[in-house]
Order: sequence, then C-alpha cells, then structure tokens
Amino acid sequence: MDEDSAKPRWPANIRRDAGWCLAVPVIGGVGALLGIVVKFAVIRAWELAGATSYWWAWPMAGGLLAGVVIWKFERKAAEEGMPEYIRGLRQKEGKIRWRLPVAKGVATFFTVGLGGSGGLVGPASLIGGGTGSVIGGWFKRIGILRSESADEVRLAAVCGFAGALSGMFGLVFAGGIFAAEVLYARMLRYRDIFPGLGAGIVGYLVQGLVRGDFSPAMMRVPFTVGPTVFVAALLTALLAAGVGICFVWLFQASKRFFRMLPFPIWLTPAIGAGICVGVAALTRREVLGLGIGLLDTLGDGRKVLLAVALALLVGKLIATTATVGSGGSGGIVFPLVIMGGALGQVVAAAFGVEDPGMRVALSAAGISGLLSAAINVPLASVVLVAELFGASYLLPGVIGSLIGFTVAIRYLAYEEE
Repeated sequence: MDEDSAKPRWPANIRRDAGWCLAVPVIGGVGALLGIVVKFAVIRAWELAGATSYWWAWPMAGGLLAGVVIWKFERKAAEEGMPEYIRGLRQKEGKIRWRLPVAKGVATFFTVGLGGSGGLVGPASLIGGGTGSVIGGWFKRIGILRSESADEVRLAAVCGFAGALSGMFGLVFAGGIFAAEVLYARMLRYRDIFPGLGAGIVGYLVQGLVRGDFSPAMMRVPFTVGPTVFVAALLTALLAAGVGICFVWLFQASKRFFRMLPFPIWLTPAIGAGICVGVAALTRREVLGLGIGLLDTLGDGRKVLLAVALALLVGKLIATTATVGSGGSGGIVFPLVIMGGALGQVVAAAFGVEDPGMRVALSAAGISGLLSAAINVPLASVVLVAELFGASYLLPGVIGSLIGFTVAIRYLAYEEE
C-alpha cells in the first residue's frame, strides 16, 4: 500500500460532517416543535375535558376515537410506539413511513388528551423519530447527507426523537441519551448518542425560545448527602426493581388479554379506557391523563400521605397497563416516572421522613430504579434525575439505576429489544 492511499480522506469526511451540521439542528428543531405542539394539545385537552361533570366518559370516547384512527389509517400507531421505533432503526435502516407519525400523533391526542393513562415518550419516538427519518431521507436524496452508509437515515431518526423529547420536557441531555440507549437493551453505541445529544440541545433551545425562558426545568430542593441516604436509597431501589418486574409482567399480560378478546381492534382501546376510569374512581382521579402535575407533587419535597402515595402508585400502574395494553396510543415512560416518584414517597411516609431533601432523594432513587428495571436505560435514568432534581441527587439516582438494572436485567417492557 502506498503512502497516499493510507492517508485519511479529509475532504470527504469534511463534506459528510458539514451535512450533519445542517441536518442535526434542522431535524432536532422540527422534532422539538412537533413535541411542543403535541404536549400542549394533550395537556390542554384534558384540562378542558377533565373539568366537566361527565369527565368519566371522555377517556372511553377518546379510546374509541383512537381505535378508529388506528384501524382505518395505521395499525402500527397502536400501543406504546417504542417497539416500532426500535424495529425501524434496528431492522429497517431507520425507515419509518411518513403517515405513521401523523397517525400516532392523532391517536395519542385522543387517548391521553381525553383522559387515558399514558405518557408521551413512546409516541414521541414515532412522531419525532418518524419525522427525522423522512427528513433524513430527503437530505440524502438531495445530497446534503453524502455518506453511502445506511446509518444516515437511522441517525436522523434518533435526532428527531431526541429533539422531540427535549422540546416536550425541557431536557438538555437526557433526551439524546435516551433516544440512543433505548435501542439496545444492554449496550450503547457512541455513533447513535452524539448526534442525539446535538439534536437534544437544539430541542432544548427551541422550547426555550417558545417559552421565553431558558432556565432548566429543575426542582431545587436543598439536599445534603449523608450516610442514611445509602441505606434509604438502596431500599427504595430494591422495591423499585420489584415494582418494575411487576409492571413488565402486568403490561405484557394486559396486551395478551386484550388481543384474545373477540372484539374488533377499534373497540378494545375504549374497553381499556373504561377499566382506567374504574381504577381512577377507586384510587385517585389524578391517575388519568398525562399527569404532568403529579411530578411536581412528588418531587418538590412536600409531604405526601402514605395512602395517597400508594393510591397513585397502584392506580397509575393498573390504569397505564389497561390503557396502553388494550391498544390505546400512549407511552409508559412518563407513567413509570410518576410511579417511581410515588414509590419514593411511600417509603418516605412509611418511615416518617421529615426532611424535604431526603423525600426528593427517595423519589429520585425510585424513578431511576423503576426506569432501569422496566426498560433498561440506566444511563438515561441517572441523567434524567440530575436534570429534574439537580446534581446533588446523583447519588440516589445512581444507586437506583444500578440496583434496578442489575436485579431486573432479564425483564423488558419492550418486546422488540
């Protein structure tokens, strides 16, 4: 081999990277805008519907409407969304059909916006990831993305998902890490994570421009690390791992149950929503909808009664598995965050913890432990806890993540992983 052929081809690399310098901000920005619109529409819809005297009827109506959208336009818009994102990026070179993000957005609005218990992270994987896939395909056809590798469209989908997550929740780093880490149950590819981080930062800047406020969405409760934190966080993490395993089992059982029912697919989401309403009537009405306000309640250090925390934990678990397992369009990640926070408050109330910082630390351990146990994203869980509560809560977050991932490594809510 002569010396010239052994030298790196800098001009080709520069042209390829220049294309990504344009693609990352464009895809991340578009994903963020879509995420902001979907989140606003879902929250506003349930604010209006939930304030009526017949609030109990809206989740079933939403489930029926979502079922019709899924049945008529796109069958893959049902349930959580993340398995289809994982399948598209691992088996189809990142190619996601353009109508899937549209159908997923509409079905999620009807399901969660009208009161079904679910989150937005799973739908964001198809709304943002699908949009990124489409834009990446366009950029590749017109020569902006020049590489011959099939990874170009795949990475564009990761960028779209990361931008949507950061735009929805005001996250700087957790969105990009999650979009890459969730693809593989026990490994993380750097080629996925760096474009995702760039798109996530762009998404954060876009949501800051829309809100007119760039301050991080952090709950600042003073906290000092002490020896009791290790024991308390370890106990909470072990409980979180057990709850995560229980959630995975119940979620998969719910999907099998509804698939066996002798009803058309457009009807089963309404049945699941009916179960969800019944659970809310027996526990707490706050388990309906997205539940964005519950995170403030469980993570700002205020004292929560044991009965209330238990009702939120059990109610959200059953309501989410019924809503999403029946075929309704909603995510499971944000409900897991709520359940993790509620679990931390259960432990705090059971042991009479008075310190607000310690109560938040237990919620942090519960959140990271439950996410790591149910969907195997230990790194994203720790970063999420740091962004939500502050760097001082990294210790309980790391403890929760290590225990949850280690204990429940064989259990996954996403079948396609």
